[in-house]
Amino acid sequence: MEAPKPKFGVILFLFLFLFVVLYPNVFVLRTLADGVTPEEAKQLRDEVREMFYHAFDGYMENAFPLDELRPLSCGGEDTLGGYALTLIDSLDTLALLGDRDRFSTSVEWIGKNLRFDINKTVSVFETTIRVLGGLLSAHLIASDYATGMKIPTYDNQLLNLAEDLARRLLPAFDTPTGIPFGSVNLLHGITSTAGGGTLTLEFGVLSRLTNDPIFEQATRNAVRGLWARRSKLNLVGAHINVFTGDWTQKDAGIGTSIDSFYEYLLKVNMDSAALVWPLFNSLQAFWPGLQVLAGDIGPAIRTHNAFFSVWKRYGFTPEGFNLATLSVQHGQKSYPLRPELIESTYWLYKATRDPRYLDAGRDMVASLQYSARCACGYCHISDVEFHKQEDHMESFFLAETIKYLWLLFDLAVGPDNLVENGPYKYVFSTEGHILPSTPQISLGICPGLTHGQKFGISYVMSADIQHTKPTNNRDREPTVSQSHSVNIPGENSNYLQSVNKQNHENVETLDEGGSSKNYSPEE
Repeated sequence: MEAPKPKFGVILFLFLFLFVVLYPNVFVLRTLADGVTPEEAKQLRDEVREMFYHAFDGYMENAFPLDELRPLSCGGEDTLGGYALTLIDSLDTLALLGDRDRFSTSVEWIGKNLRFDINKTVSVFETTIRVLGGLLSAHLIASDYATGMKIPTYDNQLLNLAEDLARRLLPAFDTPTGIPFGSVNLLHGITSTAGGGTLTLEFGVLSRLTNDPIFEQATRNAVRGLWARRSKLNLVGAHINVFTGDWTQKDAGIGTSIDSFYEYLLKVNMDSAALVWPLFNSLQAFWPGLQVLAGDIGPAIRTHNAFFSVWKRYGFTPEGFNLATLSVQHGQKSYPLRPELIESTYWLYKATRDPRYLDAGRDMVASLQYSARCACGYCHISDVEFHKQEDHMESFFLAETIKYLWLLFDLAVGPDNLVENGPYKYVFSTEGHILPSTPQISLGICPGLTHGQKFGISYVMSADIQHTKPTNNRDREPTVSQSHSVNIPGENSNYLQSVNKQNHENVETLDEGGSSKNYSPEE
């Protein structure tokens, strides 16, 4: 019997795969024109600053206090919860740009007007990374003289709001697996839509700032709940049932153990490692930056080359790109102003000082200015092949996309910002919010966390042996079980009593949510 001949598509894909491995530099032009001069880098930095204010002022004048801007029609819309989302997401970018006046005015308005006791069902993940992260970052900047942006009249208003918001999100973690629901009602605590996310950075920082372990504990339990359900190949899938712990979609995205595949933008089945679909997803463009932070510079350069070749082809990265056909994936032609490739470009330039990444940044600025800029801000691109504009501007455009572009060129000129020149090292959250590694955050141990809770497990002893003195080493070993819900610290703990007392007082004085438009960006 004659052996079956390999299909042409498979042969083509393997050829392209080997070509990328052997000749990675083909996928990027190492020099564009004559390279970016120091004078041009300064001009580009100033241009990016102007881009920020074009979009920020467009939001404040036409959309505030609604969540996001409609830049073509110069209007606004509530997209997440109706609490001035774009302003909150932009706070640390204002501080990074050194705009003390607008940063102070914005912090003051939020402290006086923002409330979360609103009858809205919100995404746990998006609310955490955009709102909670934005509040925490701005609080840490506004409360510390070392940042150069301390507000003399500031009295922890943003931290109090962050704690209130996080407590309203906690009911989402009360699931049999500890993995949170995807959404929760801020007023009633009702959860719906199964989903999960990595929320440990924001919740962990909040626990260390408030000395309340419940936030860090809940998110650690969620991460452990996901990791405990990994496959034998140490992979996790894309979607999981929060009640049963069963994976409902077993396609594994970027992760550990199969890094050689992920360097070249492939997806595999989490159980068998079989190739599912050679599909590039624009969100994966963060990976080169993460490789840099892990010290894998060579692989990061090659991965970035592959991603940037797609940007060069279309002027943007589409949401989906088929590596087998070398074409935009049907139904995934848009570019919603995503920051991931720009973020990776910044980290690679920071690590290598290779001028090609300034060239790449210049191309990115040109694309945004030429095709995405509109009357009141910057528009989504609904089709990267024809550069058709769409009437929407996500808050992350100001929180991340512009921020990383500005940091890139500021680094080239000679950095003049609190991240590079301040006394702390900074961690960037997934939303681009800057969180300083102060001793309280980086070295502090949150009181109330047991050894087991720190690692996402709880130690449970049966009632009949709780008070029995152990007689041998085996008796001394507690029973280990996975946490199935949020474990709230005992009511007799001093720190929890004080926090609860303050919370009850705050809840009694809060009005129904909403905000008034009494803020001027020029104040």
